[in-house]
Amino acid sequence: MGAVYLGPNRSNSVLHLTYQLARSNRTFLILLAFLSLISGALSAAFLALITYSLTPNSHSHFFLAVLFSITCVLILLARHGHRYFVTSLGNRLETHLRLELVQTIISCPLRRLERRGPSGLFTVLTHDVGTITGLVLSMPTLLSDAALLLGAFAYLGYLSGYLLLGLFMAVVIIGMIFYFKIVSKNMHLFDQIRDKYAILMGHYSDLIAGTKELKMDADLSSRLVDEHIHNATNDLARINLQTAQKHSFGLNLGQATIYLLIGLVVFVYPTLLGATPEVVLGYVIVILYAAGPLESIINSYPVFISAKVSLRRIADLKDELSLAKEPSLQYESILNSGVFEEIALVDVQFCYPDSNGTGKTIGPINLNLRPGEITFFVGGNGSGKTTLVKLLCGLYAPDSGVILFNGNNVVLKELQSYRERFAVVFSDFHILGHALSLYDFELASKDDLTHSFGLGEVLAEYDTLNIRGLSEGQRRRLALLLSVLDSAEIHLFDEPGSDLDPDTKRYFYEELLPYLRLRGKAVLVVSHDDRYFSQADRLITLHDGKIISDIHRTNG
Repeated sequence: MGAVYLGPNRSNSVLHLTYQLARSNRTFLILLAFLSLISGALSAAFLALITYSLTPNSHSHFFLAVLFSITCVLILLARHGHRYFVTSLGNRLETHLRLELVQTIISCPLRRLERRGPSGLFTVLTHDVGTITGLVLSMPTLLSDAALLLGAFAYLGYLSGYLLLGLFMAVVIIGMIFYFKIVSKNMHLFDQIRDKYAILMGHYSDLIAGTKELKMDADLSSRLVDEHIHNATNDLARINLQTAQKHSFGLNLGQATIYLLIGLVVFVYPTLLGATPEVVLGYVIVILYAAGPLESIINSYPVFISAKVSLRRIADLKDELSLAKEPSLQYESILNSGVFEEIALVDVQFCYPDSNGTGKTIGPINLNLRPGEITFFVGGNGSGKTTLVKLLCGLYAPDSGVILFNGNNVVLKELQSYRERFAVVFSDFHILGHALSLYDFELASKDDLTHSFGLGEVLAEYDTLNIRGLSEGQRRRLALLLSVLDSAEIHLFDEPGSDLDPDTKRYFYEELLPYLRLRGKAVLVVSHDDRYFSQADRLITLHDGKIISDIHRTNG
C-alpha cells in the first residue's frame, strides 16, 4: 500500500492559513468587528428602551419616542454598513483563496496532479472555499448577536441586581455547554460529509468525461448510476440527516433552556427571590427578544466545525502541492538566450510507482535531438512514447539522469524556461474554450495555413467562435494550427492524425511537417500512422520503456 500523505503538523498548517487570511483582510475584519459590536450595542439599547417604556416608572414619552427613532435610524445605518463590509470581505476572501489555490495547482508538477485527480481539486475549489466563505459571512452577525446578548445581560443586571442575573446566566451557560458537547462528539460526521461529497464529485467527473462511453453501454451507465452515484448520494444524504438529527437534539435542548428561563422568571423568581412585576416583565421581554440571537449563535456551531474541516483540507492541499512547487519562469535563465542547437537525454529514467513500491520504468534513455529534423517515436501501446515526450518537453522531471539543452543541464529552476521552447499538441489536447481571448485568432485567421487546414470559415468570425460547437476533427485541426503558428523552435505532436480526415492527415504529414523542417524547427511526432513513417528523418522505436531501434533516414 502506498504512503498516505498527511502533511506537516495539521494544527500548525490550519493556524498558519487562518493567520494569513486574517492578516490580509485585517482592515475589513476590524471594521466589521466594530460595526458588529455597535449594531449589537444599539440593539441592546433598543431592547432596554422598549422595556423601560413599558414600565409604570417611565416618564417623558415624547423624549423616549425621539430616542427610539434615533436608535432605529442608527441601527439601520449600522446594519447597512455591516452588510456592505460582510459582502466585501466574503468576496475578497473567496477570491484570495481561489486564486491562491489556482496558482498552487498551476505551479505543481504534472505527475503529482495526475496522481491526485481532478475531483479532489474541484472539491477544494468549490465546496471547501464556499464553506469558509459562508462562515466568514456569518461571523459579523454572530458578533452582533453576541454584543446584543452582552448588552441585554448588562441591562438585566442593572434591572435586578447581579444575584438574579447570575442565576439566569448560569442556566444559559449550562444549556450551551451541553449543546456544544453533543455537537462536538459528532465532529467526525462533518469529516464524513466532506469525504462523501468528494466521492460524489469524482462520480460526477466520470459521468461528464465518460458521456460517450456511457451512452454506448446502457448496462455500464445504469450500474454507474445505481451502484455508485445512487449509493454515494444516499450515503451523503444519510450522514447529513444523522448530523441534522444530532443538531436538532441540541437545538431542542437550547429551546428547552429558554422555556426553563421563562418558567423560572415567571413562577420561581417572584416567590423565592422577591422579583417585582417590572423585573419579571423586563426579563421575559429580554428572553423573548434575545432568543433569536441566542439560537443564531447555537446554530452557527456546526458551521464552525464544517469550516474547520474545510480549512484543514485546504491547508493540507496547499502544503502537499507546495512541497513540490515548481519555480516560476526565470527570465534570466541561460535557456532563454541563444539559438536552439541540441537537446540531449543522458541516462534518463522515470518510474511510475505502484502499490508495491515498484512499477513501470522508462529508460535509461540516451537521445540527441537537433533542429531541422523530423523525428518519429513509434511503438505499441504502453511502450513509453507519451511518457518519453513528456520528459522531453519538461512536463515530467526524470528520476535519474539529466536533460541537456545546448549542453546546459536543465535543472528545476530552469524547467519553465525550457518548456517555453516547445509548442505541443498532445493526444488529449485541450483548447481553453472559456478563455478564447488568450489565443491570437485574428492573426491565425489571416494566415494561409488557416485555409490549408480548412478552418477559413471557422475563424472568419473568430469573435463569436464556440469551441463546443466544433467537431472533434475541427478542434484537432485548430489545435494543430495554433501550434504550427507558434514561434517555438521545437514542435511536438502526440498522435496528430487522430480525428483528421484523410486529406487533412495527408496534408499534415506530407506538406506541413516538411514545411516546419525547412524553417529550421525540430519536429517530434508520436504516431501509429505507419503509412507516413517515410516522412521521418529519424524513426525511433520504443518497447517496454526502452529505445530498441533508432533509424536515420535521408529524405530527398
